Amino acid sequence: MYAMYYNRLTGWLWFALGALGLTRAPTGDYIHLTTPETGIALAAGCLGMLGARVTRRNQVVVCGILLLVYVAWLWLGASPRFNRWMSTTPLESVLRLLEALWALYCLAAELWGWRTRRLSVAEP
Repeated sequence: MYAMYYNRLTGWLWFALGALGLTRAPTGDYIHLTTPETGIALAAGCLGMLGARVTRRNQVVVCGILLLVYVAWLWLGASPRFNRWMSTTPLESVLRLLEALWALYCLAAELWGWRTRRLSVAEP
């Protein structure tokens, strides 16, 4: 259940930020999405929105995929090798970090719930 809300909320957030990046690249000093980041944001947004509409097991898989995307995006944004293609503004970095932590929490909650349900059914 947590994964569905996570996928839906982060999907819409990054889809909106990607659309904002298409219309105008810098938004003040807070958000500056470059062309690769706009594509990543739109793809992550669409994946999140579609991931909220599938079965519960697939929602957890999409949540895990988005976790990997956000962690890789954080790492690439902080790497000096990719400064030409990726920009790191404080607001974007905080959003990515919070979403990665939230995805980790959602994955842990879903997997723990699945484990306890399986163990309670197996008991006589």
